[in-house]
Amino acid sequence: MWEYFARRLWQFQYLSKPSEELTAEISQTWIDCCQGVLDIAMKLFMQVRLRAIQRKQELISSELFSRVYKD
Repeated sequence: MWEYFARRLWQFQYLSKPSEELTAEISQTWIDCCQGVLDIAMKLFMQVRLRAIQRKQELISSELFSRVYKD
């Protein structure tokens, strides 16, 4: 279920340099941060997207997930 959910949400990156594929590393970091709670996963993803845009990185990485989660 997680893989299906994450891949579907991954399509909505809305970044200038979206990653084509959700890597296993990013997926694992994401699920570790949200503990598998889908509501938290969605909110975390939105915050990660926002941070990528604000910092003009326009790229989502596992490191970015970890930083946003810790903040």
